[in-house]
Amino acid sequence: MTPFEPLTCAEGTVAFAGMVRADEQGVYEFWVDLDGRARMYGEWRPKWAPNEKDFDIEIVTFGYTDKHNVRNSFPGARNVFLTHEEKKVMNLVTALFNDIERRSGISPSRGNYSIFLGSIIFMPGWIEIECSPRRS
Repeated sequence: MTPFEPLTCAEGTVAFAGMVRADEQGVYEFWVDLDGRARMYGEWRPKWAPNEKDFDIEIVTFGYTDKHNVRNSFPGARNVFLTHEEKKVMNLVTALFNDIERRSGISPSRGNYSIFLGSIIFMPGWIEIECSPRRS
């Protein structure tokens, strides 16, 4: 199995997309397929521990339909999701990073013995959620 092989769950399908050039530098990306939607991409990065070799995972942004568009800050660059879809994406991303075989093939390394510490942190604003109109 390669780290880029899709993982299918009840909520949809998810996989690592590798490192893609964006904003003059490379970013680690993953993709998600949800029923009824085009494939969407997101960015993740390691959050290094104080020892500078072990790490947790931060999910930075998600919802881009083009892997080369990740980090685009234009307001319309990302899809907007409903709350139940956010939960599905979170479940898929968590399953991907908790899959030891897939994760071991992509783990960032600052030496030969980096260890994933187990936390997956969804950063504020990582996903655009549709706001429901207020009722009076």
